[in-house]
Amino acid sequence: KVAINGDETGGGKLQITAESRKDDLAHAKAAIVATKLDLAPLVPLLPGPAGGLGGHLDANFQLVGTDPRTAQLGGTLALTEGRIPIAPVIGTLFHGDLKIEVKDKKVAVRLVGKLGKGDIMLTADAPLDGLSPTGGTAKLTIHKVQLIGTTEPIIDGTVDANLARVDNKWTANLNVDHAHVVIPDTKGEKLAPVGAPPDLVYKGGAKHVQPASQVQGENGTPARKPPTNPIFVANITIKNTHVESTEV
Repeated sequence: KVAINGDETGGGKLQITAESRKDDLAHAKAAIVATKLDLAPLVPLLPGPAGGLGGHLDANFQLVGTDPRTAQLGGTLALTEGRIPIAPVIGTLFHGDLKIEVKDKKVAVRLVGKLGKGDIMLTADAPLDGLSPTGGTAKLTIHKVQLIGTTEPIIDGTVDANLARVDNKWTANLNVDHAHVVIPDTKGEKLAPVGAPPDLVYKGGAKHVQPASQVQGENGTPARKPPTNPIFVANITIKNTHVESTEV
């Protein structure tokens, strides 16, 4: 049995409990309760990009079982005025409000915040098989988002996603609609040559070969063949999208 209780000088509280018998791990129990917990003192202890997290956390989660296939998870989480690192080329979400609810083997997510000078809103829900999602839907709304660097396009639009997992293969159908892209007048760096990025690490005996072109001949086929057994496939449909630029 484990019990951890913590109090912050600002009034935040954290409680973590866990108990189990060695011969009955299937009924092991764990819980985490956080109340107005400021993440700033904790992030130096977190690895990698998680070290950039910020905000105030309220959470109440319970877990029963240790097998990810059969474990039961339930509870809620709310992060207010959050700082959430996304990716180096995208940036960090500021003033983020994140809400997660896990109930009746379903998870629902809602996120709003500022990305650069723009705004984003994400809603998503997914059924759970144990602790793993089996699919789900999501809607991302972007308003005047400009990614890292002043030469990046300014984007408005919505993305609707439907995801499904069959065995170990994920398929995502993404619909981009009513998008508006403005290319700033400032010039950026010269585009890299067409082809697979040379900085990717290929497993097995594969290696990077820069194709002369994506297609060969007047009615040619793509120079790179798709993988035979992909674990993730995205089908992307773009419609009603307008691009503005003073350069062609």
